[in-house]
Amino acid sequence: MTVAGGADGQAKMPDFMLSGTNNTDGLSTFKKGKEKIISGKGITNKDKGNLAVIEKRFADQNKLKVGDTFKLKEMQTNKPIEFTVHGIYTSNQASGSQQFPVDFMEPANKMYMPVDAAMPFSHNGSLTSATYTMTDPQLINAFKKAASKVSEVDKDFYRWDANDEAYKKMITPIQNVASFANIIVVITALAGGLILALLVLLSIRERRFEMGVLLSLGENKAKLIGQFLVEVIIIGMIAFSVACITSQPIGQAVTNQMLAKEVQQAKDDEADEPKSGGMVASFGGSDEADKPKGKAIDSVDVTISRQDMVEVGGIGMLVVIIATLLPCLFIIRLQPKMILSKND
Repeated sequence: MTVAGGADGQAKMPDFMLSGTNNTDGLSTFKKGKEKIISGKGITNKDKGNLAVIEKRFADQNKLKVGDTFKLKEMQTNKPIEFTVHGIYTSNQASGSQQFPVDFMEPANKMYMPVDAAMPFSHNGSLTSATYTMTDPQLINAFKKAASKVSEVDKDFYRWDANDEAYKKMITPIQNVASFANIIVVITALAGGLILALLVLLSIRERRFEMGVLLSLGENKAKLIGQFLVEVIIIGMIAFSVACITSQPIGQAVTNQMLAKEVQQAKDDEADEPKSGGMVASFGGSDEADKPKGKAIDSVDVTISRQDMVEVGGIGMLVVIIATLLPCLFIIRLQPKMILSKND
């Protein structure tokens, strides 16, 4: 939250820029090293009351140190409010009347304090802007949906905006690869199942004479089907073991190739227009310079967990059983005499 002060009908400009926050370490200026705490502590969500983190030049000019107190006058009522110096920070922005024509824009006149301490200095006790940082970018839509239901917010004046362009830029190539991979998996599973069923059918058709002879000798149909199932399952287990060994390096190589193409495509798309953003939902907007920049993720480590192996193995086993049972039931329903006569 940022407060510059001021009152209706007054031409006087405020002298200080007060920024209300519950975490100075989460602010972009501190993250990027543009501002740094050199004495005392920054503001955290545990801090309440009239605490202030002031700039070193302001502290030196007024001979203030951590623990000292100073007073600021609220412009509308001219009431002095006392603050305790909670910390002192440095800013790499230079001062100067030509660069900053009004006092409250001076970097040395910018103070950080808890939100509740800055509220009395806001215009009519309301916020001009607020920025919320999400711990997970997937929470942004849910946050915006919940915030839109807050009746106290003037929806004609305030606008909810999500600066998630950097996150989208980073994750888009991976999402494209994942989508394509899912399509390949589905196609492979369907095609593999059909091919396996065809191979088993052809194999069983070649053994019709054997089946007819065994059935004519009184062999149980269930045991005969079980024999074919055991044979196919053993072959499937051998194939699955080979797949477990080779899937990691093959998957890594294929993923690297696909991801490289997606990253190059993302760079080509970005060349036409600059983008910025971050995993931040802004209430009232944010400074373009403070928006975090993102770089597309160009490498991933492919790992196959035990659970993945179990799931793939289970699906494969189901396909093998279905592909074996269907042709077996189709042939074994015939009488032994008919099976032997067709073989001739």
